[in-house]
Amino acid sequence: MARQSTKFSDKFLRALKPQEKPYDIREGDGFGVRVFPSGARSFFYMYHFDGKRRFLNLGKYPQLSLADARQKHRDAVSQHAKGIDPLAATQEQKRERREAITVADLIDEYVKNWAKVYKVERSATEDERALSKDVLPYWGKRKAKDIKRTDAIALLERIVRRGSPGQARNILKVGRKMYEFAIERKYVEANPFSRISKAVPATMPRTRSRVLTESEIKYIWSAIDKSAGSDETKRALKLILVTAQRPGEVIGMHRREIDGEWWTIPPERIKTEKDRTRSNSVGPQPHRVYLSPLALELIGDKDGYIFESPRGGAMDSKALSHVVHAAPLVPELVRDTEGHVFAGPCGPVAAKALMQLLEKEIAYPDKEKYYGLTRWTPHDLRRTARTRMSAINIPTRHAERVLNHTLPGIQKTYDLYRYDPQKKAALTKWAAYLEELLR
Repeated sequence: MARQSTKFSDKFLRALKPQEKPYDIREGDGFGVRVFPSGARSFFYMYHFDGKRRFLNLGKYPQLSLADARQKHRDAVSQHAKGIDPLAATQEQKRERREAITVADLIDEYVKNWAKVYKVERSATEDERALSKDVLPYWGKRKAKDIKRTDAIALLERIVRRGSPGQARNILKVGRKMYEFAIERKYVEANPFSRISKAVPATMPRTRSRVLTESEIKYIWSAIDKSAGSDETKRALKLILVTAQRPGEVIGMHRREIDGEWWTIPPERIKTEKDRTRSNSVGPQPHRVYLSPLALELIGDKDGYIFESPRGGAMDSKALSHVVHAAPLVPELVRDTEGHVFAGPCGPVAAKALMQLLEKEIAYPDKEKYYGLTRWTPHDLRRTARTRMSAINIPTRHAERVLNHTLPGIQKTYDLYRYDPQKKAALTKWAAYLEELLR
């Protein structure tokens, strides 16, 4: 439905209200704005070419300013006056843009328009770092559409040969996702990373199944206290076991997320919630975790980040690994201006500080059993908690909700119950089990 012509201004455009159906308002000479029921507003140029009406979308307001929209309209009118169809010309420009896009361009678009939108910040940063290190130097100037399966195999084999099979697996995963994004944008027609794991066996997914026994839990709890490393990394490791949450979510804990005996993890920090926003219309949901007295004791009363990095912000996940494997822990931690909770001089402790604590004590090849145990990781603590919950008869569905695992099939769309009472009961029982075991 079109309305009478009106002289546009920013004040006028901002005041436009959505209706049940889209409607158009024209300024003149085919230039107008379409208002959608969602409230979105797009500039357009309406004209006739070869006896047919054409509709050229100029861009969304306010992302495209009124001044820029008018300039695009003038350019289109000029093309039309020369006998050129502006719509066809625009489509040809888009096709040429797709043909010319380089891998460097694709990496930039993928990071900005996919990774940073659909992944938690930590994962998006890791994607950008991995692509910049292992893809950009070799493929950056090549056209994205020219990359073949053989190129992807050669790239992954190069990474494996330098002794980094884990990074090769990561590049395979990120590269595949980046090219899926490129296919959706019609930049390329095929994914060079599709179905090549068997061609490079070192990139085959590896599923860990390490679960600590009761005696191992008891021994590790005591050994962590006696090992090198900061108090923050030690408490973070223990809190992973007590709450059964992901290491990355534990180390990013902030005082503002805690309300009494409940910890609410915002959706932007939850890996699965970012994924869910792409698969259904429910939208991202926070995850609530009951904090038992044992958990609250580990958290303490510090403001800001509970586990703070010496460099500022949340602890890096690799810090946890170093506690488990091979490097010295971060230096003495102090409070910053925001008063973070597990803190270093400049922000939350890095998650790698926790792995550093474990790695220092366990992972040297000639002293793998420093704690009297075979190698384990921070995530194994979460798996151990889930497995032991079954052993102490916590209902499967309740344990799964504690871990915030995605519900199967259609349930993830229709079962929006938060299970708070059941999660509290499960984590209370789990904490009681741990306290009895650790006596």
